[in-house]
Amino acid sequence: MKSFAWGITTLASVLVAGAAVAKDLSRSAQQKSGAIFDEDYPLSAVRNREEGTSVVMFTILPNGRTTHCKISASSGSNALDLKTCELIATRFEYDPARNSKGQAIEEVKTQRVTWRIPSQAPILEPSVFETILIVEGSGRVSDCGNTRNGQPFKSDETDFVCRNAAEVGFAPMPDGKRRRVVARSSTEITIIE
Repeated sequence: MKSFAWGITTLASVLVAGAAVAKDLSRSAQQKSGAIFDEDYPLSAVRNREEGTSVVMFTILPNGRTTHCKISASSGSNALDLKTCELIATRFEYDPARNSKGQAIEEVKTQRVTWRIPSQAPILEPSVFETILIVEGSGRVSDCGNTRNGQPFKSDETDFVCRNAAEVGFAPMPDGKRRRVVARSSTEITIIE
């Protein structure tokens, strides 16, 4: 899957526009690393078609790491706002601000991150499907149900699995006792144009 770094161009003007709040500030902090990629878009926000601009404030420590990220203005999506702070806290690193003596000091910055659903976004969150069968000691399937991510789930495909298991059955259980049998599969679907 092709990805594009938002940090290089789209966010460049945003980073420069950060508001510095530090005493005796001689030089503002300069970003050394960190970017936001298409793959970072929260799946719940894709599914809900959520887009918007998150405005956050965070502190750059004298060691160049970020901390105390807070939402100043919401994008309208809790998922996008939380992801913005998460990525800034875990990925972004700075050459810290300096005072007039050249010492590294804390600085508070404001940053805007505009989220637009990428063209190659996943259309469904990854799912775990389970077919749960009750198999009698004789091997006959007496009950069958399906779940998706732990919730009851019904579709033509899952009905087919149950019908097929009931028709084919299982070998008799060695001890003749009834058993619960679970078959699991997982899936992730992505549109690639």
